[in-house]
Amino acid sequence: MQWRNGRAIQYISLLLSQQKFSEALGESSLMTEKDSSAIVLHLQAQSFEGMGELLPAAGCYYNIQAKYPDDYLAASKLGALNISGSYFDEAIEATEKYRQIDSTNISVNRQNALAYCLKQDYPTAIRRYEYLVSQGDSSFHTCYYLGISYYAAEKYYEAHDFLEVARKYDPNNINLLYYLGRACSKTSWKKEGVDYLEKTIDLSIPKDSSMTRLYIGMTDCYKMAQMYKEQIASIKERYQRYDKQNHKLLYDMAYIYFYDLKDKKNAERCLEAFLKTYILIKSGIERLTIGKTYHRTDFLHILVGIPLVLQQMHSFFHTIFVQKTGIIHSETRIDYSRQVTGIGFQLFGQIFGRIVTISVLFLHNNDIKDLVIQFVSQLWTDQCAISRIFFFFLTQIIGAFFRSLFLRFVF
Repeated sequence: MQWRNGRAIQYISLLLSQQKFSEALGESSLMTEKDSSAIVLHLQAQSFEGMGELLPAAGCYYNIQAKYPDDYLAASKLGALNISGSYFDEAIEATEKYRQIDSTNISVNRQNALAYCLKQDYPTAIRRYEYLVSQGDSSFHTCYYLGISYYAAEKYYEAHDFLEVARKYDPNNINLLYYLGRACSKTSWKKEGVDYLEKTIDLSIPKDSSMTRLYIGMTDCYKMAQMYKEQIASIKERYQRYDKQNHKLLYDMAYIYFYDLKDKKNAERCLEAFLKTYILIKSGIERLTIGKTYHRTDFLHILVGIPLVLQQMHSFFHTIFVQKTGIIHSETRIDYSRQVTGIGFQLFGQIFGRIVTISVLFLHNNDIKDLVIQFVSQLWTDQCAISRIFFFFLTQIIGAFFRSLFLRFVF
């Protein structure tokens, strides 16, 4: 019989190690019908804990403490479970009951001291933690909560000493740095206190790069779930708060509005906003002329922005154009033809008009003149993607113009 129980205990322990808590609970519950030893009750309690059933687990530990008062593990577990549920009085009662038998147990005293600290009975908590320290306990939690208790009791130098020890274990713990900084500010380490609080603030505020990565993941999840409104909301928040220079997000929102939500009005609004962010030639000229000094980086930014917007808008305009011209309704085709014509002439008018303006303004500067000539020459002669985009737009604008005239007379 004893041999069979030993094998059953080993089997249940194996199930617990494999996190098969439901099966472990079934096996341990069967065992408790014939065997109410502490080890079997512990296995049952661990099974409940693994399943997240904390109240039944606490009930098992209470049974153990009632039958086996000298079981320190049951007292320690009761302290931890009650503290996790903010039942500090119950945690103190369970641990103090064991301390009447043995007041030296480190595990039980840790839970007992923590319960007093969280209950804000700081004098008692300090006595318990000081005893633990005297017994050689220099763990993170002991030093941290002893430092907190000292701080609450307005013993700032002592708080500083123990919080400094705890900081060695976890140098980026925000709560620890906060209390350490506050303790330093009330002692002779005031400058260190400022440094700790500044670090606390820096750690508390998430980095834009981290938030951007999270928003990219969230946006992708919304896309996969076909939650397009939420997808747009996440892109918009990312653009406004964490990724303000990534203007292509406006283009992405326009794409979703047009294709997924069939919201032409908002698609056009985002598209116009996207175009405005790249057509920065006017503002660039103002910066260059008002300052009366030539900034090469500003000018290069302008030249780089022009082909970039053309390249990124090619696919979008092309797809819209093809789809829209396939619509049977004549008024829609006429309206779209007007839009394509207007957008096309406005876009190229701004680009080439301002290139000429820039070249006139800085004609005396050979470097700028060479850059302008080189850029315009490349657009007209080079067989690259930008040149093809330019000629595509030119042909589509002319075609749209004549198409609108044709549709006006035919329909």
